[in-house]
Amino acid sequence: MSKKRKTRQQKMITVLRRKASSSPSPKTEMSSSHPTESLQSYNYLISGTPPTTTPTSQYSFDIRDIRRTTILVAFLICAELVLFFLLKGKVLTIPMLTY
Repeated sequence: MSKKRKTRQQKMITVLRRKASSSPSPKTEMSSSHPTESLQSYNYLISGTPPTTTPTSQYSFDIRDIRRTTILVAFLICAELVLFFLLKGKVLTIPMLTY
């Protein structure tokens, strides 16, 4: 299966996160009683758009693959059963095979 490509918005968010993590974060000083302590401020990127849901038509290949696999397995099981009954009833013989 191919890898899902990133959308333009995801790429922009990634670039902004990298810029935010690479730039030094501003430090704020506490009150004069604790001059050596400082707090880090964190910036969270919040997108205004809600998370998107993928339509079921995008996963149609999964249903197709499952259907093909089911048909193939059913065919193989039927062929194995037919071969079993033919060999058991001695209708079909395979040389050097004792059954």
